[in-house]
Amino acid sequence: MLNSKPIGGYFELELNGSNELYKDFYRFNLARNAIAYFFESRGVSTVHVPTYTCNSVTDVLLRNGFQLKYYNIVDLLDIRFPLVDSGEGLLIINYFGLFNEFPTQRYNEGVALLVDNSQAFFNNSFEEAVYSPRKFFGITDGAYLKVKTSLPKYHLLPDYKALNLMEPLVRRIDDGAEEAFSSYSQIHTIYSSAPIAKMSNFSARMLRSIDYERVRKTRLENFQFLHERLANVNALRIGDRSSYFCYPLYVANASLLRSKLIMNKVFIPQYWKSVLFSEYSDDYDKSLVENILPLPIDQRYGLNEMKIILEVINL
Repeated sequence: MLNSKPIGGYFELELNGSNELYKDFYRFNLARNAIAYFFESRGVSTVHVPTYTCNSVTDVLLRNGFQLKYYNIVDLLDIRFPLVDSGEGLLIINYFGLFNEFPTQRYNEGVALLVDNSQAFFNNSFEEAVYSPRKFFGITDGAYLKVKTSLPKYHLLPDYKALNLMEPLVRRIDDGAEEAFSSYSQIHTIYSSAPIAKMSNFSARMLRSIDYERVRKTRLENFQFLHERLANVNALRIGDRSSYFCYPLYVANASLLRSKLIMNKVFIPQYWKSVLFSEYSDDYDKSLVENILPLPIDQRYGLNEMKIILEVINL
């Protein structure tokens, strides 16, 4: 029997493992593309999306011909959901991964309802959901789509290629976060025009090599440590909720504290600046953008780093 797989030659990256958490879900290159593919597969032309969301999602939906209807969430921890007609789509965002359930029973089977779990990688409680492992792990691309029914045309999608996306990951190791940030920023231009495709083989291999239980445990410990010390000053009354994504600290006039954190090399993103300029956003949406500080709790860090964050905040 002739061999079709190369034997010998130069070595590749040693990414061996069988730990993929969501091996039965559909794999896509980006969560935004998985969202568009889901609604396309459900045959809807109109999708209801929250005003407090990333423009990368709405841009892809618009580019793929969907009509959008926007709804204001009113309260991040008690979202006001819109009326949705049968035959339309509804996108619900699991903000900061704080939700384990939504009152989806109010919608009939004719509504194409998708939960965006991009910030809730370890949440598997919804029937149909999208995941963005890029927000939790150092990979070049990748998204998962969990659906109730099969996607008959999925096999026709091409595999995404990871080669042009690897520089930020390698440079962060070689040169450090600050020096590598410029190349990381450039990657978003590539993502913005990326076609709907399957996850790259490279990212799929990486995701099979992760110790997910260690990651989950570390993130939860870090979250709980910060929450015990920040709950009394956090305007976002989380209560007994927990997150594996970040610790969302909601404070008035957060810009000064954000600058202080960054000056002390505690780098935090701002979700989502485009909301500030949207004609559909209300004051509450804009306040969330301006005043939520998503403090890092990820698996690269332990309680020593959490103590440093608290020292910078002066608590």
